[in-house]
Amino acid sequence: MGRASVLRLVVAAGLLAGGGPLALSPVAAAAPARGGKLTEHDVRTCMGLEAADAQAQVEVCTRILKSGRVQHPHESDYMAWRAAAYLVQGKTTPALADLDKALSLQDKPEYRFQRALVLMARASLDEAVKELDA
Repeated sequence: MGRASVLRLVVAAGLLAGGGPLALSPVAAAAPARGGKLTEHDVRTCMGLEAADAQAQVEVCTRILKSGRVQHPHESDYMAWRAAAYLVQGKTTPALADLDKALSLQDKPEYRFQRALVLMARASLDEAVKELDA
């Protein structure tokens, strides 16, 4: 599978991860921006909705998760968005780790779909099919 194909699949998965409209309500406060304030831009960057590159997305999602201010169970959404950014970077090991953790918090079909995409990127097609059948 070529890099462009993976990117298209990741973009589709990123739009599925977490589902629902953008809202700051799942987050008491997320990644502290300059001055420690929550910004919608931070959340949108983590979600992959801004023009940031994948590395910036990983960094912002990581800050959000480390802030300790994401309300349960929404931390799984941030893990899934970060996993999508890791996959764009070709970093399948941290992508799988994030998706495994997200699935342990909430067993959502979109997380399983994303996990199957990561497994396909690793050429583990049999495992990807099993993931989709789970």
